[in-house]
Amino acid sequence: MLKYALTLCDCRATPEDVVTWLKDGEIIMSNATKGDPHIMVDMYNKLYLVEVTQASEGNYTCFVGNTHMQEVMVYVVSQTKSHTHGKALGIYILV
Repeated sequence: MLKYALTLCDCRATPEDVVTWLKDGEIIMSNATKGDPHIMVDMYNKLYLVEVTQASEGNYTCFVGNTHMQEVMVYVVSQTKSHTHGKALGIYILV
């Protein structure tokens, strides 16, 4: 398991707003014990990826109510692969 972490920007919301984070179209539970322990959403709606693995790759999307606020594609690649592949839009985590 790799010991890298990433904090994705929080969605701008008021305390009354319903904030939903999705990974590849599936709702991310706010408590890591309910879902993947490497993907967490805190009480301020910030999304954290911890101890990143290949399974951390994916499309992360934030909705506030029904409004699409943020979408980020996360890729996990080894440093040697990062030098041989072309650039793509998204966040790369070099391991």
